Amino acid sequence: MRVIIQDSAAEVASVASEQIAEVVRAKRAASSRAVLGVATGSSPLGTYAALADRVRAG
Repeated sequence: MRVIIQDSAAEVASVASEQIAEVVRAKRAASSRAVLGVATGSSPLGTYAALADRVRAG
């Protein structure tokens, strides 16, 4: 496990969404699938929003 400390929740969401996107891209490049288990509640909402922004941006 790697711990990454950021100064704000927005920065955490950005870094987390990039980490997730990297895994998905790597799996797709290997003609494989990524399976993502996600948490509920309000804590991860910023990360989910950042992921949605990445999808919309292409």
